[in-house]
Amino acid sequence: MLATISNSPERSSRRRWVVVVLALCAVLAWVLYRGHLLEAPNRVPAELSALRSNDAATRHDSYAEVPTVALSQASPEMLAAGWGDADVRGSLKDQRASTAALLQDAAEFVRLRFIARDFDAYVAWRTGHGFRWKTLDSLEKTWTVVSDYPAVFGVPAPRDADIPRFMRDYWSIALDRTGGMNNPARIATHSPGVVVRLAHATSRNAARSLLDGSLGTTLWHGPSSATMRSWFVPPTSRQKLIAEHGGVDAAEIGLILEFADGSRRPLQLGYFFDPVPSKWMLEHVNMNNTNAMTETCLEY
Repeated sequence: MLATISNSPERSSRRRWVVVVLALCAVLAWVLYRGHLLEAPNRVPAELSALRSNDAATRHDSYAEVPTVALSQASPEMLAAGWGDADVRGSLKDQRASTAALLQDAAEFVRLRFIARDFDAYVAWRTGHGFRWKTLDSLEKTWTVVSDYPAVFGVPAPRDADIPRFMRDYWSIALDRTGGMNNPARIATHSPGVVVRLAHATSRNAARSLLDGSLGTTLWHGPSSATMRSWFVPPTSRQKLIAEHGGVDAAEIGLILEFADGSRRPLQLGYFFDPVPSKWMLEHVNMNNTNAMTETCLEY
């Protein structure tokens, strides 16, 4: 005997609830997806356009007096030289941990990520500093790089692809989303648009210094920040160095960027000093005073 499907009011009510739940799930998925800081290509919702225009006006006015240079005309040598008059505060304990070397590393990061945008050269630079690839499991758990792939690229995630393939794909689109608001075009060359905060971190003092200077902490950090997506693990960690040596030199660099849409906001680079290779290690990259829902992941 075939089972019959009842069209009772109770069953109809349950179907309506199922539809409502599915709709809410779809909305939640979109919110979570945007919360991972990436948009599908060629899709710019109207609300993002409104946010972009408002942000461009207020943030450009706030940082308008900061001197900048077009990234197309910049070089690591020019940037490091200009940053030599940065607002530098704090002190370091290891005599090998020079501020000049710190700024040179930051300038090379800017060149490779924002100017040359050469994926292979960037990877060679990171691995040459001893950085290792994160595992795909960890990237999926934290950033859902596999799960988000179909929504971002419009095709299924490649099977058996290695981590460099995934990063290369995301890298290729990261700076061109949302009509230029994530595409760096100019960068600060002098104070007050460049600040450096130095400190010696210990188990009792994490030494993650706030950026301040003449612009003020509010403009350097703002109400919200977006953590950019790192695909690498440094050869050691500040926690391990603190455990082994009792402390580690650390630094935070703030740089004002201007984007292709005219908006300006601060980029923050966090470092610690590894005494074994005697090198500064890039630990984190943040975009400050921003709306995380309109940022891309930068991919670094």
